[in-house]
Amino acid sequence: MKIALYYSFLFAFLLTTQISFLDIIFPDFLVPLLILSAVVVWTVSLGFRQALWYILPLLILYELLASGDIRLLSIYGILLAYGTSFLSRRMLIENNALASLFYVASIMGGAYLYQGAYQLWVLGVVDVPSFSSSLFQIGVAILVFFFTKKILFAFQSRVDTLRSDKALMIR
Repeated sequence: MKIALYYSFLFAFLLTTQISFLDIIFPDFLVPLLILSAVVVWTVSLGFRQALWYILPLLILYELLASGDIRLLSIYGILLAYGTSFLSRRMLIENNALASLFYVASIMGGAYLYQGAYQLWVLGVVDVPSFSSSLFQIGVAILVFFFTKKILFAFQSRVDTLRSDKALMIR
């Protein structure tokens, strides 16, 4: 029960931060960077099969809160998670800095593909961002990735502690 409550608080925090903070400060971003960062971090830390149980509700809740119906992001987030899992298993990167750069690159690549698909799907035309706008988005993505990684790793270690305490509880 505690673990479900922890996940509810985490989902509420991620969704509130994305919708009330990042979408307001950066209105030009058509991509929910915090949500995509959470997808990549969960996939890297837990693996695709286990992360899918957390990714799918997060994506569906975000789409329902942001637009009122389920659109392209849920399918795209699952494909991004699978692609990240596939590439992270094939490419063993020992250096932490290179691994972080790879994950930020996968978030940004996923963000640009989603932005193009979203513009084509909804607006009917693809608007390519300028170079300075792209650099700014990369900088914001790096900050959001490290923020998300720190929070989700701390959260996951707390949940693992709760699970081990529950398993070791003697009555």
